[in-house]
Amino acid sequence: MAVKRFTPDPLSTSRPSASDGAAGRPCGWDLAGFDLQGHRGARGLAPENTIEGFTAALALGVSTLELDVAMTADGVVVVTHDPRLNRDLTRLPDGAWLSRPGPLIHRLRRADLLRYDVGRIRPASAYARRFPDQRPVDGARIPDLAAVFALDPAVRFNVELKLFPAHPGWTPSPEAMAEAVLAVADRAGVLARLGVQSFDWRALRHLRRIRPELALGWLTDPALPAGLWWGGARPEDFGGSVARAVAAESGADAKGVGTSGAGAKGAGAKGAGARE
Repeated sequence: MAVKRFTPDPLSTSRPSASDGAAGRPCGWDLAGFDLQGHRGARGLAPENTIEGFTAALALGVSTLELDVAMTADGVVVVTHDPRLNRDLTRLPDGAWLSRPGPLIHRLRRADLLRYDVGRIRPASAYARRFPDQRPVDGARIPDLAAVFALDPAVRFNVELKLFPAHPGWTPSPEAMAEAVLAVADRAGVLARLGVQSFDWRALRHLRRIRPELALGWLTDPALPAGLWWGGARPEDFGGSVARAVAAESGADAKGVGTSGAGAKGAGAKGAGARE
């Protein structure tokens, strides 16, 4: 079967039109019922977790933007994957690369964070070798979650709460992080298009209690100690079945729980090596 290849400029600010395919999806692809997610925006093509990267993903016709969030010292929810500024992605105002892992996001005020440029990958780094086609956008900054929510009136959002139970001082509490994301979503009016996922099940339990209608993704990784990340629960409590553990949390049928991909709706469990 021939498939037409859709290759827009990944850094274009325009979206595909309806004539390019159903609902503006890539031309020639029948994606009815399929959720096409842009992981950290379009990190293979544009700087990850930036406005420029999310714009690139929208130009490709994704139905969901997947992203990660942290919180600054002054309580602003921002979009970034790492708890600290990543030395392979971050430059100082004078253009110099960080010489060591940067400060914790949670220790920086929003105004301080805006000093750093995250628009390109450090040359010759392992990250650069992994994404050789990523186009730099000098001047890109770590965005507020609110700014990402304002990008498009129809796209869905799959937001991962980046929490670290073994290092509670790195982030706000799971409950505080969850409620801060909800507050931004409520103000933006995107709750109906929002899914929240996390490896830290304490945050998801809190969301389930206060917003039972919210789509949740219960993420797992065999490399993480379940008792810590699941808030006390362990696979052996469910006959060694991760799927049953997730189903018990979400109220889903274990037969319908996926164990190899992020569950943006209902329940899901990421498989090994998926801690991205």
